Amino acid sequence: MQTTQTQNRDIARPGLAAGPVQHNKFVSPARIAEVAIEAGTYVTKGTNATSQCKAPTTANEVTLSGLGFAVFKNRGTNDSGAEYEIGADVEIMREGECWVTSAEQMAVDDKVYVIHVATNRGLVRNDADTANAALLTGAKVVQVASATLCKIRFEDVANY
Repeated sequence: MQTTQTQNRDIARPGLAAGPVQHNKFVSPARIAEVAIEAGTYVTKGTNATSQCKAPTTANEVTLSGLGFAVFKNRGTNDSGAEYEIGADVEIMREGECWVTSAEQMAVDDKVYVIHVATNRGLVRNDADTANAALLTGAKVVQVASATLCKIRFEDVANY
């Protein structure tokens, strides 16, 4: 029998869908992870553009072949420590409101840039950081939970 309960629960988790359900759209069918992927990070088309996904490695992979954000599915972490191991089916939100992982403190109404360099690939920030991140057109921060977690609203990525 449970005798205690925490009072300070997290308000969200990276990759958790938010906002009105009818406004959230997903990539269908799910894509196969080419690399280990964390929930709440941005993904783009993989080597096989019609069936795989991975973290972006260039600005063009954010703006021209981006798919959206990996969704939290409460699977627990795997051997890689990621939500989705290589070969797993990745659920991806392509439009709507989603809690995402940020590399820095964000503020409400900040523009959203997706990092595409080796460190923090797929995480968001609020500026290009000398061409290390690309602007996600039509996206903005709508709520901040912590220095590394914010809720964004974004328009249809439409690269699926």
